[in-house]
Amino acid sequence: MKKQLFLLTVACVLSLSAFAQSFQHGAGIGFYLDNMVPDNVGIGSGFTYNPRINFAETEATSLSIGIPLTLGYMQNGYNSTGNLIQTSTGFMVNAPVMLNFNFGGGASKKSKGHIGGFIGAGYGFHYVSSRDYYAYDVFYNAIVIKSVGGSSRGPAANMGMRIAVGRKRTKNIEIKLSYYRGMNQNKLDLYGIGTAFNF
Repeated sequence: MKKQLFLLTVACVLSLSAFAQSFQHGAGIGFYLDNMVPDNVGIGSGFTYNPRINFAETEATSLSIGIPLTLGYMQNGYNSTGNLIQTSTGFMVNAPVMLNFNFGGGASKKSKGHIGGFIGAGYGFHYVSSRDYYAYDVFYNAIVIKSVGGSSRGPAANMGMRIAVGRKRTKNIEIKLSYYRGMNQNKLDLYGIGTAFNF
């Protein structure tokens, strides 16, 4: 059921392109925290590509549907006692379909403002390759504590601000906070902060 809902959402995004008023996209970097292992925080980063289709545009606002795609990695953090738990690095993909309300600068190519923002929600897909968390015993032997990884689907939310740049103010620098909730057995919480240049 979740797979069909995700595919339906993607189909709706593609069909909206026929009625769209403009297309915008950007690229940047993001930093992420996850909680796949209890009492530990996974730390990662990645490159992002943010395509979006704007509709219902005015000079000050727009609605948009986009798929902010992130490719990166996740690795180890610290446990609750402060001892470092070693891990291999896991490859990460995050691809939510987001419906955003955009306002002010950067809301659309018609926008004239210097400063703007956005807020929205959606549903997405997340994958991270398996990575092993392990610690050392008193004899310095590595002991695997848990292997984590796999795919999940679930709700997502984001918000942020944009600062218009350039003479025509059609380009902007974006700062974004994001959240993704995986609904499989890992019950993943993924928190992100990122920046991008939109053109």
